[in-house]
Amino acid sequence: MHRTKGMLLTILSAMTFGFAFTLAPMIYGEGGGNPVMLTFLRNTICLPIFLLILWVKKISFRLNKKELCQILILGTVGMTLTNLLLNLALSLIDVGIATTLHFVYPVFVTLGCAVFFREKLTLKKAAALVLACAGIVCFVFGPKKNGTGNLALGIAVALASGATYAFYMIYLDKSGLSHMNPFKLTFYLAATAALWMFFAGSLSGNLNISSLTPKAWILSAVFSILCSVVALCLVQLGIKHVGASAAAILSTFEPMTSVLFGWILLGETLSVTKIAGCILIFAGVLVISIHKRTDNNTTL
Repeated sequence: MHRTKGMLLTILSAMTFGFAFTLAPMIYGEGGGNPVMLTFLRNTICLPIFLLILWVKKISFRLNKKELCQILILGTVGMTLTNLLLNLALSLIDVGIATTLHFVYPVFVTLGCAVFFREKLTLKKAAALVLACAGIVCFVFGPKKNGTGNLALGIAVALASGATYAFYMIYLDKSGLSHMNPFKLTFYLAATAALWMFFAGSLSGNLNISSLTPKAWILSAVFSILCSVVALCLVQLGIKHVGASAAAILSTFEPMTSVLFGWILLGETLSVTKIAGCILIFAGVLVISIHKRTDNNTTL
């Protein structure tokens, strides 16, 4: 019963993330938003909610110097850059393509651990890399949204967001921050991202919040709450019941949901090459996830 509940919660979390990303293009354009503004709002709107959670749970806000430095590094690269790059990709290419390419991050994690921590690159891991690369090629030769320039840039930015999120996963594990209360950690990471985006947006002139339409404000609030609060809480509960490895496999519902809602809500195309690219990347992620689960079971 608990495992079934955990699976359902994890799938719901992934679908929540996938649906939320389809809101970004609605916030851009006529909504008056841009990637910098959306990144700022995503990480700012959720802060009072996390403050309330920490207060109710009576969790200390105290950090030592080491934790503060680690959070600044993780918040700058893993949170701020990942959010900004993914939001930028959502403005350049189809939501389904952007989220699927971003989802290459488990492959990047494996590659990063192999290069920087000398973890063994097995045949299964190598096969996952090949599958992911083949999937990316499908998107390169797939239908274009706003021209070749935007497609190439969008693909590069989406992959970069996957790389920075891979850094997030690796650094979170190696630094020991994974042992910190998740609500406390997420609060500080979101605060770091909000501050960076405030300064960057103010200096670049991209933080003109008054330009947002009422509809864009509502969608931005929904986007922030769905991504930073609802989906986060659901995945934490899911991992509690099924474990991280199983949750990684079930999280493939995230880009699948984005592809589906991108088609339904935004009128994005479902071409043969896009479907093939999704399948190949999902296959690569599944190979990595199943391989990790096998390793964990062997260790136990």
